[in-house]
Amino acid sequence: MPADPNSNARATQNDTDALLEQLSTTTLAYSRFVPREFLHLMGIDDIRTLVIGQQVERKMTILFADIRNFTALSESMSPQENFNFLNSYLIHMEPVITAHGGFIDKYIGDGIMALFPDSPDSALRCALAMLDTLESYNAGRIRAGYRPIKIGIGINTGIVILGTIGGAARMDGTVIGDAV
Repeated sequence: MPADPNSNARATQNDTDALLEQLSTTTLAYSRFVPREFLHLMGIDDIRTLVIGQQVERKMTILFADIRNFTALSESMSPQENFNFLNSYLIHMEPVITAHGGFIDKYIGDGIMALFPDSPDSALRCALAMLDTLESYNAGRIRAGYRPIKIGIGINTGIVILGTIGGAARMDGTVIGDAV
């Protein structure tokens, strides 16, 4: 019995669909480590073309936020409790930043470094929204029997270099400059 040509076409289409799905999920996974906004600002369409030392100069607003007295607070927790606490806090703050036109450049322990490419006003509105979100977050902490936390937020605008730093085996995208 001869092979069904439609069957071969369906199998090829299924293979193509599976590869496209894998490519889509891989791209999404990469964007969690290298924000699409970063690549866009660098003028890069394909993360595979990103190399050490690529850079672009531009005016940006940088927002730093960190938990006050985090060291003392963390000393009273186990490493697992510390990890869970940080994630519960950061999960609340990330959407506030993205909703205001920013993106997270990096997490630095209990700190967040976020970039706002378009408007210092967006960063200021974000900071105020983060404080509102913190009030809700702290209400939940109090209900669960934990002490409320405080955060500090700093904002600055200026000329920065947005680019890649690192070595052959590990690189990172970041901003560097006096404004940072």
